[in-house]
Amino acid sequence: MKTANANFRSPTVLLAQVLLADAVSCLVMALMLVFFSADLAVLLNLPSVLLWWAGAILFPSAGLMVYCAMQPAPSIFLLRLIVAGNLLWLIASLVLPITWLSPNRLGWTFLTVQAVFVAVITGFEHRAARGIKVVI
Repeated sequence: MKTANANFRSPTVLLAQVLLADAVSCLVMALMLVFFSADLAVLLNLPSVLLWWAGAILFPSAGLMVYCAMQPAPSIFLLRLIVAGNLLWLIASLVLPITWLSPNRLGWTFLTVQAVFVAVITGFEHRAARGIKVVI
């Protein structure tokens, strides 16, 4: 019993769980953005093509997260790539509306909530990755 509990709490298992949660959230968001981009564009006052491409980018991102989560010793390069991608998503979610887009209040709420979620999950990934042995 202690072995199963210790294994559940190991840094590698924790990182894998966080990466899989991130992958699932990416997949859900990708499906929503790709298949409902036109409807969301009207609802959020955001460009449909931007929403579609943002969703399309998330499919390979989710795949990379799943691949990394399944490795017994995750690559530091892949972990850094995932964290960097999340940080770029976060920055784009907050900077683009200020500089280029004109979302309505619901659009701002949508962008802010998903940016906060990305920040939180990126923090969990960073924290979980600190305690594991990684492959360069």
